[in-house]
Amino acid sequence: MINFTKYQASGNDFILIDDRKKTFPQEDSTWIRQICHRSYGIGADGLILLQPSTSALVKMRIFNADGYEASMCGNGLRVVAKQLYREGLKMIKYHIETHVGVLSCIISGNQIRSSLGAPCNIKLNHPLKMGDEILNIHLINTGAPHAVVFVKDLSCNSLMGIAKEIRSHSFFSPSGVNVNFATMDGPSHLKMRTFEKGVEGETLSCGTGAAAVAAIYQLLYQVNEPIDIRFVSDNVLRIDLLDEGVHVTGPAEYIFEGIIGRKL
Repeated sequence: MINFTKYQASGNDFILIDDRKKTFPQEDSTWIRQICHRSYGIGADGLILLQPSTSALVKMRIFNADGYEASMCGNGLRVVAKQLYREGLKMIKYHIETHVGVLSCIISGNQIRSSLGAPCNIKLNHPLKMGDEILNIHLINTGAPHAVVFVKDLSCNSLMGIAKEIRSHSFFSPSGVNVNFATMDGPSHLKMRTFEKGVEGETLSCGTGAAAVAAIYQLLYQVNEPIDIRFVSDNVLRIDLLDEGVHVTGPAEYIFEGIIGRKL
């Protein structure tokens, strides 16, 4: 039997398991996929394991709903900080080891400010051939690889179908890419939708995706102030783009906890 805690961060929901004794069967992608399933399991966009670290308070391992490990999760990072806080660890700054390095979080009330480091692998205005058409996309890695497309209408029914094609495009083979559509919603305000690989569908928010959209927007329009990103689900993340990297601010909330048994 395994104890778990369910969290949500700006609509992204996670199953969090304390694996500091390293007993969780992380190689069993089928079981991870089952417990993340919304009909046959607990239901979540992903699974977070807390493991021991020699360089930080704890190590975060994040597995997508498809059962396979991801490099990073911006919303998940805030969940880990919130869990450490709920365990009674009250600190000015929480240092958390991830696959992309040691990152930090600061808790202020119900808001958590996380540092994602500096974006990399940036490529603006990349022409991507989609059938007989050429789509102009922007590429960036904010801990996870993202494609950003600016559109006029986020309510278009075909966007997630296009996102699925981009996600699996041969240009991004074999690992694929997360896909974000965004539009301006006022000065330093953007609205966006994200198709997350590993979830293989639209999620209510995405921390690294919001960071990607804000960073591309800053590069294109030379904006030097905080950017509010609103998802169509109405979840909002604030992005600060500083010399040392991208900072994402938003909530992380405990939902419930329980025990799950592994089927034999």
